[in-house]
Amino acid sequence: MKRFFFILPALLFALPLFSQPQGPQGKNPPPHLDGGAVEVLDTISKKYKNYTTIKIDYTYKSEKDGKTLESLKGNMMLKGDKYYLSFDKQEYYCNGTTIWNYQKEINEISIFEYEEDNDLFLNPAKLLNDWKKKFRAKFIREEIEKEKKIVLIDITPIKQDSFYKIRIFVDKAKNDIIKFTVYEKDKDNTTYTYIFDKFIVNTEIDDKKFELNTSSYPNAEINDMR
Repeated sequence: MKRFFFILPALLFALPLFSQPQGPQGKNPPPHLDGGAVEVLDTISKKYKNYTTIKIDYTYKSEKDGKTLESLKGNMMLKGDKYYLSFDKQEYYCNGTTIWNYQKEINEISIFEYEEDNDLFLNPAKLLNDWKKKFRAKFIREEIEKEKKIVLIDITPIKQDSFYKIRIFVDKAKNDIIKFTVYEKDKDNTTYTYIFDKFIVNTEIDDKKFELNTSSYPNAEINDMR
């Protein structure tokens, strides 16, 4: 689940790149092939790239065969290459140079150096550079949800991965992503959905919010892996 969890910030950081070439040779696919997906995502990117900060409260759901396996609440803050994530009794802090992971259940703090060769989904900056080389986008359909027109777009990895697609749900009127679902590549078709319950942009966020002060956890076990 850790891998899918980090798709959330990674997807947001990657939005501006949808205005860049999507094809493997650096060319946009013809409109009759992508169905206008690149155009939709480009419109969103022009809106999102002007945000200085983003705060999100979200719901995470894992499902299998139409049944909910798990439903959890989480929240996050983004500011440039800095982020804070809270999810399932864990917290992640990144100030652009260091990553802290606090696991509440075992009272343990792990510290990592923020490097470009980190896991793709732990490194929004790396994803920002590589997204257009790794995924293709395609328009699926429009549908009505709670009296709103929703555009469904699939992004699929060009190379084989542990998931075979991410379906993005866009509020057509507002050009906002309201949720997305990750489809795991397994025999039972497990899916992981992230629903944006609250989305606040351009508010002041102190840089200290993206750093964990270990002195505030005097009894925690600290694993410094830098």
